[in-house]
Amino acid sequence: MAYEKTVATNTTLDREVIKVIANKAATAAGKLAALTATFVHNAAAADHITGTGLEAFVADTKIKVVGSVSNNGIYTIAAKTTNDLTLIESDVLVSEGPTATVSILGIEEFAITPTKRNEQTVIAIQYVTTAGLTFSLAPGAFWASGVALTGAVTITLLNLLFVETAKYLQANGTMVLTLIPVVNKDLITDYAAKVGLIELP
Repeated sequence: MAYEKTVATNTTLDREVIKVIANKAATAAGKLAALTATFVHNAAAADHITGTGLEAFVADTKIKVVGSVSNNGIYTIAAKTTNDLTLIESDVLVSEGPTATVSILGIEEFAITPTKRNEQTVIAIQYVTTAGLTFSLAPGAFWASGVALTGAVTITLLNLLFVETAKYLQANGTMVLTLIPVVNKDLITDYAAKVGLIELP
């Protein structure tokens, strides 16, 4: 069976096989460029990022930080208040800033739910713009290696990932694919990326 999703949309499909995990990639807040940000490490509590406009992002989603001195990377938002993001406790920052020209980008996650037991799944990714795009398929909960599958998406081509389902299946029965934009790019407006699923016999 085959299914398809477009970035930042959640059109109903049979049994909701591919579901976009909500974030801000569908809005202007999907990217904040040239931001002056402060990174706060708390030894006994969760770390924070502060900066004007950060409340536009939402909790339980991921962001990518670019342009900092010591904190470039991907983080998960636990909570937000005006101009402040609290990260999950396992995400650790290095105290820094205020640092100018930081970019914070919304990242899109797709929760893919196989409808049947199968050894292999094919995940298709396609986009048609000139900006770079990378992907990460989270390691499964039952596989010893625990290594994510990562790589770059080739522009205009239909990129097919043939994966062993068991390696990437989470405890809740889903596989989680993350699409990561380059600096100053918004997934919904700059990429119009599509993700598809083919379940092999």
